[in-house]
Amino acid sequence: MKKKKGLQYFIKGAMHGVGIILIVIAGCYAWRNEKYILSGILIMLAAVNLVKVFFFAYYTEYFLDALGEIKGEQEEKAFGGWLRHGIKKERELQKQMEENAAVSSSAMLLKREAELHALQNQINPHFLYNTLEIIRSKALVCGVDDVAEMTEALGTLFRYYINRPGELATIEEELDNVRNYILIQKYRFPNRFEFGIKVEDEESGVLNRLIPVLTIQPMVENAISHGLANYTEGGHIWIHVHLCDDDQLYIIIMDNGVGIDEETLIKMRHRMQNPAMDMNINKIREKSPGIALDNVNRRIRFYFGEEYGIEIQSTLGVGTNVVVRLPNIVM
Repeated sequence: MKKKKGLQYFIKGAMHGVGIILIVIAGCYAWRNEKYILSGILIMLAAVNLVKVFFFAYYTEYFLDALGEIKGEQEEKAFGGWLRHGIKKERELQKQMEENAAVSSSAMLLKREAELHALQNQINPHFLYNTLEIIRSKALVCGVDDVAEMTEALGTLFRYYINRPGELATIEEELDNVRNYILIQKYRFPNRFEFGIKVEDEESGVLNRLIPVLTIQPMVENAISHGLANYTEGGHIWIHVHLCDDDQLYIIIMDNGVGIDEETLIKMRHRMQNPAMDMNINKIREKSPGIALDNVNRRIRFYFGEEYGIEIQSTLGVGTNVVVRLPNIVM
């Protein structure tokens, strides 16, 4: 297109040039003849003016065409850019729709799996509860009261673990669950330890404060399984609940067991401060006193924030205190 227009400009320029040359020749001829000197001057002036007009018209047309081409190219580029943008947006939208469809499909599968598990959980516990109740009834008929008591405590524990609605419980419910757990453990280890609970400001309704389900029992279990593992008698486990002036709730689980050595204590505290730290499956299955605490600490931080959680205080050969700091949430 540009070459064709350039040829047109060349032909036009050549024709105008030939015309101007002829006029100049005629002017020179008239100038050399004195009779036509005035005519020669007029012809020369006309030639000069024609040259001016020619160059003005030529370059004006050239620049206008050039500007037109530039504008056309810009419009073409703008349209091409808009088209490319539209295609890109369409592809992004299609990709988003595919991702949403995949997420919806996964969510549907998870929902069906959850419904299946819920159905299984409804079937299995009922069979378990009924079996435990039969054992309890038989024990009562036979006058074996300790078996009946343990069976009843075990059934209550299972109901609390399995059928507990929601993720939060009152402190009173948590302590009742611990009492049932301790009852069974006392039958297993009759002389290993003594157990006690102290609740300050009980009249203020502190037992109605909400905490995550299974916050206290895992720590009591740790105290029995690790702190007092080598004890045959003389062990003590205390639970102390109180509200502080800063309107925060503290639950302290104390034992007079073997304690924790400094190296292990540092590792446990590090895990408490970094709850998202990866733990391989072998370490999770390992019988370490810190694993259950890690789980409880992680849940507390998840529900209430990183300013809350568990702190471990321990002295080797003296005992261990596990301090649980929680917000003051009333039921």
